[in-house]
Amino acid sequence: MLRFAYTVTRAGRPAHDGFSGTDVLRRPPGYLDHEQRTQLTAVADRLRLAHHLSLALAGMHPVLPAEAKAVQAHEVAAVGRLVARYGLTDPNAGQRRGRFTRRETQAEYDRLLAHGESSPDGAVAAAEEALRQLRATVDVAVARVHAPDVRHAYRQLNGTIGQRLRSLRERGQRTASG
Repeated sequence: MLRFAYTVTRAGRPAHDGFSGTDVLRRPPGYLDHEQRTQLTAVADRLRLAHHLSLALAGMHPVLPAEAKAVQAHEVAAVGRLVARYGLTDPNAGQRRGRFTRRETQAEYDRLLAHGESSPDGAVAAAEEALRQLRATVDVAVARVHAPDVRHAYRQLNGTIGQRLRSLRERGQRTASG
C-alpha cells in the first residue's frame, strides 16, 4: 500500500484543514490579471486530467490508494471554488469523467490512458507524467501570482503533488524489484 503524509476520515474527507479542505476561501482574495486567470483555469484543467486519469487507472491497476483519490477529489473541488470566486468559467464543468472540452487536453488524457492501460508499470508511469505536467503548470502559475488565496492553493497543491510523486516512485520501485 502506498503511504501518504495525510490521513482521511471515514467519510473520505482529509483529517486536516489543509488545501484539500475548504480553507482556500478563508484566505483573502486578490487581483488576478488576464494571464493569471488563464493560468488558474490551466491548473484546474491539468488537475482534473490527473484526477480523472488516476480514477481510470485505479480501475485497471491499483496505482493510487483510496485516500489519495479522495484528497485529489477535494483538490479539484477547491480549485473549482477558486475558479468560481474569480468569476471564471471551468471549461470542463459538467463533462463526464475522462472528457475534456479542449482538444489538447483530451488528446493528452487519451495518450496517457492508453499508456497506463498496458500494465501496472505503465499506469505508474502515466500517473507520474500527469502529475509532473500538473506540477510544471503550477510552478509557472505560482511564480507570478500574488493573490493570497490562489498563492496558498498553489503551494499546498505542489506539496500534495510531491507526496503523490514520491509514493508513485516507491510503488514503481517495488513493482520493478518485486
